[in-house]
Amino acid sequence: MSLTGKCIVVTRPAHQAKSLMTALKEAGAEPILMPLIEVYPLKAPGLPSDYFPDEVIFTSANAATYGVHYVEALKNQPVIAMGDATKQALIDLGFLNVITPAASNSESVLEIKALQVVQDKKILFVTGKSGRGLLQESLSSRGADVLELIVYERRCPDIDVQSMLNQQPDCVVITSNNALENLLFLTSKAYLTQLLELQLVVVSPRIAEKAKALGFSKPPIVASGAVDSVILRALS
Repeated sequence: MSLTGKCIVVTRPAHQAKSLMTALKEAGAEPILMPLIEVYPLKAPGLPSDYFPDEVIFTSANAATYGVHYVEALKNQPVIAMGDATKQALIDLGFLNVITPAASNSESVLEIKALQVVQDKKILFVTGKSGRGLLQESLSSRGADVLELIVYERRCPDIDVQSMLNQQPDCVVITSNNALENLLFLTSKAYLTQLLELQLVVVSPRIAEKAKALGFSKPPIVASGAVDSVILRALS
Protein backbone atom coordinates (compact mmCIF):
# COMPACT_ATOMS: atom_id res chain seq x y z
CA MET A 1 0.00 0.00 0.00
CA SER A 2 1.06 3.60 -0.48
CA LEU A 3 2.18 5.32 2.69
CA THR A 4 1.10 8.76 1.45
CA GLY A 5 -1.11 10.38 4.09
CA LYS A 6 -1.07 7.31 6.33
CA CYS A 7 -1.01 7.94 10.08
CA ILE A 8 1.55 5.54 11.54
CA VAL A 9 2.43 5.36 15.23
CA VAL A 10 6.07 4.66 16.07
CA THR A 11 6.49 3.26 19.58
CA ARG A 12 10.26 2.86 19.83
CA PRO A 13 12.13 4.64 22.64
CA ALA A 14 12.61 8.25 21.59
CA HIS A 15 16.39 7.96 21.13
CA GLN A 16 15.91 5.06 18.69
CA ALA A 17 12.96 6.41 16.69
CA LYS A 18 14.44 9.31 14.73
CA SER A 19 15.58 7.41 11.64
CA LEU A 20 12.29 5.53 11.24
CA MET A 21 10.29 8.73 11.74
CA THR A 22 12.39 10.43 9.05
CA ALA A 23 12.02 7.51 6.64
CA LEU A 24 8.25 7.47 7.09
CA LYS A 25 7.99 11.20 6.43
CA GLU A 26 10.10 10.84 3.29
CA ALA A 27 7.70 8.09 2.14
CA GLY A 28 4.77 10.49 2.52
CA ALA A 29 3.38 9.13 5.79
CA GLU A 30 2.33 11.17 8.81
CA PRO A 31 4.13 9.44 11.70
CA ILE A 32 3.30 9.97 15.36
CA LEU A 33 5.96 9.29 17.98
CA MET A 34 4.59 7.57 21.07
CA PRO A 35 7.45 5.85 22.91
CA LEU A 36 6.13 2.91 24.90
CA ILE A 37 9.44 2.24 26.63
CA GLU A 38 11.85 4.55 28.39
CA VAL A 39 15.45 3.31 28.54
CA TYR A 40 17.81 4.29 31.35
CA PRO A 41 21.51 3.36 31.46
CA LEU A 42 22.74 1.51 34.52
CA LYS A 43 26.23 1.65 35.96
CA ALA A 44 27.55 -1.88 35.70
CA PRO A 45 30.43 -3.05 37.92
CA GLY A 46 32.57 -3.73 34.86
CA LEU A 47 34.49 -6.87 34.00
CA PRO A 48 37.33 -8.35 36.07
CA SER A 49 40.71 -7.53 34.55
CA ASP A 50 41.47 -11.23 34.15
CA TYR A 51 38.12 -12.11 32.54
CA PHE A 52 38.32 -13.04 28.85
CA PRO A 53 35.03 -14.43 27.51
CA ASP A 54 34.96 -17.07 24.80
CA GLU A 55 31.70 -15.71 23.41
CA VAL A 56 29.90 -12.37 23.80
CA ILE A 57 26.16 -12.01 23.18
CA PHE A 58 24.43 -8.63 22.86
CA THR A 59 20.70 -8.99 23.42
CA SER A 60 19.55 -5.66 21.94
CA ALA A 61 20.64 -2.44 20.29
CA ASN A 62 20.39 -0.76 23.69
CA ALA A 63 22.77 -3.36 25.10
CA ALA A 64 25.23 -2.38 22.37
CA THR A 65 24.79 1.36 22.96
CA TYR A 66 25.11 1.28 26.74
CA GLY A 67 27.53 -1.64 27.00
CA VAL A 68 30.13 -0.76 24.43
CA HIS A 69 32.50 1.09 26.77
CA TYR A 70 32.72 -1.96 29.04
CA VAL A 71 33.90 -4.21 26.21
CA GLU A 72 36.05 -1.94 24.04
CA ALA A 73 38.85 -4.51 24.17
CA LEU A 74 36.62 -7.13 22.55
CA LYS A 75 35.84 -5.24 19.33
CA ASN A 76 38.18 -7.38 17.23
CA GLN A 77 36.75 -10.73 18.28
CA PRO A 78 33.52 -12.26 16.94
CA VAL A 79 30.39 -11.28 18.88
CA ILE A 80 26.79 -12.44 18.61
CA ALA A 81 23.86 -10.05 18.09
CA MET A 82 20.29 -11.15 18.76
CA GLY A 83 18.97 -9.50 15.58
CA ASP A 84 19.72 -7.26 12.61
CA ALA A 85 19.06 -3.99 14.47
CA THR A 86 21.52 -5.05 17.18
CA LYS A 87 24.03 -6.09 14.52
CA GLN A 88 23.79 -2.68 12.84
CA ALA A 89 24.27 -0.91 16.18
CA LEU A 90 27.40 -2.96 16.86
CA ILE A 91 28.82 -2.31 13.39
CA ASP A 92 28.20 1.42 13.84
CA LEU A 93 30.11 1.21 17.14
CA GLY A 94 33.14 -0.37 15.49
CA PHE A 95 32.70 -4.11 15.99
CA LEU A 96 34.30 -5.92 13.07
CA ASN A 97 32.81 -9.42 13.18
CA VAL A 98 29.14 -9.65 14.18
CA ILE A 99 27.23 -12.93 13.96
CA THR A 100 23.43 -13.04 13.83
CA PRO A 101 21.05 -15.99 14.10
CA ALA A 102 18.60 -17.01 11.38
CA ALA A 103 15.79 -15.46 13.45
CA SER A 104 15.71 -13.03 16.37
CA ASN A 105 14.88 -15.52 19.12
CA SER A 106 16.66 -17.62 21.71
CA GLU A 107 16.08 -20.88 19.84
CA SER A 108 17.87 -19.59 16.74
CA VAL A 109 20.76 -18.20 18.77
CA LEU A 110 21.29 -21.65 20.30
CA GLU A 111 21.72 -23.02 16.77
CA ILE A 112 24.76 -20.80 16.06
CA LYS A 113 27.83 -22.95 15.42
CA ALA A 114 29.92 -21.29 18.13
CA LEU A 115 27.36 -22.27 20.77
CA GLN A 116 27.07 -25.96 19.94
CA VAL A 117 29.73 -27.04 22.45
CA VAL A 118 29.79 -24.72 25.46
CA GLN A 119 31.01 -26.90 28.33
CA ASP A 120 33.26 -24.70 30.53
CA LYS A 121 33.13 -21.84 28.02
CA LYS A 122 32.92 -18.31 29.41
CA ILE A 123 29.90 -16.63 27.80
CA LEU A 124 29.24 -12.95 28.45
CA PHE A 125 25.76 -11.48 28.00
CA VAL A 126 25.55 -7.71 27.55
CA THR A 127 21.92 -7.09 28.33
CA GLY A 128 19.20 -5.14 30.11
CA LYS A 129 17.67 -5.64 33.52
CA SER A 130 14.92 -8.17 32.96
CA GLY A 131 15.87 -11.36 34.74
CA ARG A 132 17.79 -14.28 33.32
CA GLY A 133 16.10 -15.56 30.18
CA LEU A 134 15.74 -18.83 28.32
CA LEU A 135 19.01 -18.39 26.45
CA GLN A 136 21.10 -17.85 29.55
CA GLU A 137 19.45 -20.75 31.36
CA SER A 138 19.88 -23.08 28.39
CA LEU A 139 23.58 -22.32 28.04
CA SER A 140 24.14 -22.66 31.79
CA SER A 141 22.41 -26.05 31.80
CA ARG A 142 24.81 -27.19 29.06
CA GLY A 143 27.83 -26.37 31.20
CA ALA A 144 28.63 -22.81 30.15
CA ASP A 145 29.97 -20.28 32.64
CA VAL A 146 27.46 -17.45 32.02
CA LEU A 147 28.10 -13.88 33.18
CA GLU A 148 25.61 -11.05 32.68
CA LEU A 149 26.67 -7.44 32.24
CA ILE A 150 23.46 -5.48 32.90
CA VAL A 151 23.83 -2.04 31.36
CA TYR A 152 20.29 -0.58 31.14
CA GLU A 153 16.75 -0.93 32.33
CA ARG A 154 13.36 -0.34 30.71
CA ARG A 155 10.55 1.62 32.33
CA CYS A 156 6.95 2.18 31.36
CA PRO A 157 6.37 5.85 30.45
CA ASP A 158 3.47 8.06 31.47
CA ILE A 159 1.82 8.80 28.11
CA ASP A 160 -1.63 9.61 26.78
CA VAL A 161 -2.83 6.67 24.67
CA GLN A 162 -6.28 8.29 24.28
CA SER A 163 -4.75 11.19 22.35
CA MET A 164 -3.16 8.74 19.92
CA LEU A 165 -6.44 6.84 19.45
CA ASN A 166 -8.29 10.08 18.75
CA GLN A 167 -6.07 10.59 15.70
CA GLN A 168 -7.38 7.28 14.26
CA PRO A 169 -4.01 5.87 13.18
CA ASP A 170 -3.78 3.49 10.25
CA CYS A 171 -1.33 1.26 12.09
CA VAL A 172 0.97 1.03 15.09
CA VAL A 173 4.54 -0.26 14.86
CA ILE A 174 5.48 -2.53 17.79
CA THR A 175 9.06 -3.74 18.14
CA SER A 176 8.95 -5.72 21.41
CA ASN A 177 6.61 -7.64 23.68
CA ASN A 178 7.47 -5.17 26.43
CA ALA A 179 6.13 -2.28 24.33
CA LEU A 180 2.97 -4.21 23.57
CA GLU A 181 2.38 -4.97 27.25
CA ASN A 182 2.92 -1.31 28.16
CA LEU A 183 0.41 -0.25 25.50
CA LEU A 184 -2.29 -2.40 27.10
CA PHE A 185 -1.32 -1.27 30.60
CA LEU A 186 -1.57 2.42 29.66
CA THR A 187 -4.98 2.12 27.98
CA SER A 188 -8.05 2.76 30.11
CA LYS A 189 -10.93 0.27 29.94
CA ALA A 190 -13.10 2.84 28.15
CA TYR A 191 -10.72 2.78 25.15
CA LEU A 192 -9.65 -0.86 25.21
CA THR A 193 -12.06 -2.01 22.49
CA GLN A 194 -10.87 0.75 20.16
CA LEU A 195 -7.26 -0.14 20.88
CA LEU A 196 -7.76 -3.83 20.13
CA GLU A 197 -9.14 -2.97 16.68
CA LEU A 198 -5.91 -1.28 15.58
CA GLN A 199 -3.72 -2.72 12.86
CA LEU A 200 -0.32 -3.62 14.29
CA VAL A 201 2.97 -3.99 12.45
CA VAL A 202 5.33 -6.18 14.47
CA VAL A 203 8.90 -7.34 13.94
CA SER A 204 8.65 -11.03 14.84
CA PRO A 205 6.16 -13.90 14.89
CA ARG A 206 6.58 -14.02 18.67
CA ILE A 207 5.14 -10.51 19.03
CA ALA A 208 2.33 -11.40 16.61
CA GLU A 209 1.41 -14.36 18.81
CA LYS A 210 1.45 -12.11 21.87
CA ALA A 211 -0.87 -9.60 20.17
CA LYS A 212 -3.32 -12.36 19.30
CA ALA A 213 -3.25 -13.64 22.88
CA LEU A 214 -3.94 -10.13 24.19
CA GLY A 215 -7.06 -9.84 22.03
CA PHE A 216 -6.10 -7.74 19.00
CA SER A 217 -8.72 -8.51 16.38
CA LYS A 218 -6.68 -7.98 13.19
CA PRO A 219 -3.79 -10.30 12.33
CA PRO A 220 -0.61 -8.24 12.74
CA ILE A 221 1.55 -7.50 9.72
CA VAL A 222 4.85 -9.24 10.49
CA ALA A 223 8.05 -7.59 9.30
CA SER A 224 11.03 -9.91 8.93
CA GLY A 225 13.21 -7.80 11.23
CA ALA A 226 13.50 -4.58 13.21
CA VAL A 227 15.66 -2.46 10.91
CA ASP A 228 13.97 0.56 9.33
CA SER A 229 14.10 -0.66 5.73
CA VAL A 230 12.43 -3.96 6.63
CA ILE A 231 9.67 -2.22 8.61
CA LEU A 232 9.04 0.18 5.69
CA ARG A 233 8.83 -2.76 3.31
CA ALA A 234 6.24 -4.43 5.54
CA LEU A 235 4.21 -1.21 5.74
CA SER A 236 4.25 -0.82 1.97
